[in-house]
Amino acid sequence: MSVVLQVEGLCTSFKTRRGLLPAVHNVDLRIEAGETLALVGESGSGKSVTALSILRLISPDHAQIKARSLRIGDEELCSATPPMMRAVRGKKAGMIFQDPATSLNPVLSIGRQIVEALEVHAVARGKAAWDHAQALLERVRVPDAGRRLHDFPHQLSGGMNQRVMIALAIACSPRLLIADEPTTALDVTIQAQILRLIRELQDEIGMGVLLITHDLAVVARNADRVAVMYAGRKVEEGRVADVLRTPLHPYTAGLLAATPDERSNGRLAEIPGLVPGLAEMPPGCPFAPRCTRALDVCSGAMPTISGSSGRLAACFNPIAPC
Repeated sequence: MSVVLQVEGLCTSFKTRRGLLPAVHNVDLRIEAGETLALVGESGSGKSVTALSILRLISPDHAQIKARSLRIGDEELCSATPPMMRAVRGKKAGMIFQDPATSLNPVLSIGRQIVEALEVHAVARGKAAWDHAQALLERVRVPDAGRRLHDFPHQLSGGMNQRVMIALAIACSPRLLIADEPTTALDVTIQAQILRLIRELQDEIGMGVLLITHDLAVVARNADRVAVMYAGRKVEEGRVADVLRTPLHPYTAGLLAATPDERSNGRLAEIPGLVPGLAEMPPGCPFAPRCTRALDVCSGAMPTISGSSGRLAACFNPIAPC
């Protein structure tokens, strides 16, 4: 299988009055064509910042982004210029943002927004672009697509706007699709429809998908592999079935224990404390202050992520041997 995303040593630091504050630390990711990698963790764990950093969607005025290697398809983008990144976004990599209501342009019809993407990347122009836009809306099952082309985002429901976002993201048949919480604020029925649609389009186009979510049930049903993030670091990775059945990192085990199921009887376990802020990172392992398995070494040294057979964990005292 061909590799559609290869990230090595991604680091993102925000520029503040206190200086540079690291938000993403030395993250490695790899996604093959047709594969779905889920990126999970609490709010503030660095999932969305990682995705935005990959596509350079954080202004250099606000953040410093570095990596040893960042490849989408066969193109190395570590030193890509802004014009080079604009050529990549939409063409080689599409992105579904968390909130379509704030991501779509409120003063342009949805058809105009799709046509603009097609014209910028020279996929189609004029009437051919409008015909292609209608076909895309039909592809994502927007009813009465020919009429909806001329509607504005405020005239559509949340589920329909999310379908428009998907149409925009796949308009140029990208090799990589980044879906950042694609079902946020949607009811359960629409969530299932949107996730099924992404999977069908993935199978049809053969693209790799980076699925960002905090919902482990979504991960279980829709991903092939999962990477768990905490405080900007990847703390565990493996095939979904393995990670959900036998987590290695105490943080992953805590997330699983806090997930409701038919055996929870209305009471859920909780992980005490909060994800530390960027300016409040403790020395050593950032999870140590919340961890019931912490050793003395955890408060003074940072564990490296390691393992074998595709199972990785960054922990001095894993639940099972790595």
